[in-house]
Amino acid sequence: MSNSEPNNHYYEPAIPSLGLIEGATIVMIVGAMAVVHWLDEQPLQIFGWILFPIEFLLNAAFFPEAETRVRKNGTALLEALPI
Repeated sequence: MSNSEPNNHYYEPAIPSLGLIEGATIVMIVGAMAVVHWLDEQPLQIFGWILFPIEFLLNAAFFPEAETRVRKNGTALLEALPI
């Protein structure tokens, strides 16, 4: 049924809206970005120091010419996600 038929009582919005799952996904992504931003602004950068030895050893084994840096909290957490 479409809007062009006479006497229809069904309305199709001109612009489709987001569903519950899509909206929740967007809220979770924005929330995760806010947490990462907040972690990067903290004075104590502990997550970078936790990740540094792991990244250093992996780089030494597989990419000897790579330089390993200590990262900020949020960046270190994002780097550690695939591990």
